[in-house]
Amino acid sequence: MLSNFSRILGAGVLLFLTQGVGAEHKLWYAAVGGGVAFANDVDVPSLPTTATMDLDTGFLVTGAVGRAFGNFRAEGEVFYIQNDISSLSAPGVFVAPSGDVSNLAFMVNGYIDVNTNSKWLPFIGGGIGGANVSINDSAAVQALQPLGVDDSDTVFAYQFKAGVAYQFTETVVGTVGYRFFGTADVDIFGTTNVQINNLEAGLRFRF
Repeated sequence: MLSNFSRILGAGVLLFLTQGVGAEHKLWYAAVGGGVAFANDVDVPSLPTTATMDLDTGFLVTGAVGRAFGNFRAEGEVFYIQNDISSLSAPGVFVAPSGDVSNLAFMVNGYIDVNTNSKWLPFIGGGIGGANVSINDSAAVQALQPLGVDDSDTVFAYQFKAGVAYQFTETVVGTVGYRFFGTADVDIFGTTNVQINNLEAGLRFRF
């Protein structure tokens, strides 16, 4: 009798501990995602007259690793945004250069998850870090490089994010959201900055 009771008690304790681990959820996660990037036009003030570089709709790819602390999450993220150059224009001048503008960013982010007591979990957050901004394969840049114009610069970057997550399973979460990405002044063609609005979707894997 005592032996059977010990077995039942041991099984009950094991079940309780197993359920406790599941109830705590998995605190660490890895995230991947992608989306579309709508970059603002870039002013080019160092030319004889201020010119405007028009950028096409581009793409974003991202990866992150983070940890949850209750309703707060902290993560490190790396992402890449690329937008093709559609034109470079100034008063009386219009050029259709080749190439693209890319941003490779390394960010530290923080989020607040809003508990809805359901599988849907809205979130809001932001981050700071650094970004390498490059103009790639552009005929305009190649022509001006002998004059001292560089084709890349690494600057301070920041972002704001908002969206909603859906918990498919305890370990797999889908997300859709909006990201505003901006930088400090970039010393390409003179002093200007980068501002990009992004719509994205992704998956978060808890472990």
